[in-house]
Amino acid sequence: MSAGTMLVPVEPATRPVLENLGQLYLHDLSDIRGERPDSLGRFTFPRLERFGAEPEHRAYLIHDGGRIAGFCLTRPYDDGSTFLHAFFVLRGLRRTGVGGRAATQLLALHPGPWSIAYLDDNTEAQQFWPSVATSAVGDAWALTRRPSPDGSDTFTFITFDVAR
Repeated sequence: MSAGTMLVPVEPATRPVLENLGQLYLHDLSDIRGERPDSLGRFTFPRLERFGAEPEHRAYLIHDGGRIAGFCLTRPYDDGSTFLHAFFVLRGLRRTGVGGRAATQLLALHPGPWSIAYLDDNTEAQQFWPSVATSAVGDAWALTRRPSPDGSDTFTFITFDVAR
């Protein structure tokens, strides 16, 4: 395997890896959202079962240097864009370029319009995603703020179109 960063589609054999990394992702978000695990010490990851099972819900593992580095999940959004449902890089690999390389590869896999949302309180995402959007399309991206459907959170959306 190459020493670089690469996205690998999740298959049935690697599904447990995605589920385990999902726990780390939710643990990181618990800092922001205040969620706690259940009585077995596991966080609930809504709709994770759709990713890799439904064709339009795609799941990728991020590998770097031949080892697991994170994951990303995409799905269609109501407006026809590709929606980034989740993006996670292991803490020890953040600010090393792994996330940027993985995001660039992900955008190339799905040319066309994108919608990327993150919680307003996620300061890492506030810096990361505008940088990714600028690298991808220059200043041809927009930011909007939207409440979650239940009104419990506010999200920042970055929208842009990656050339086909």
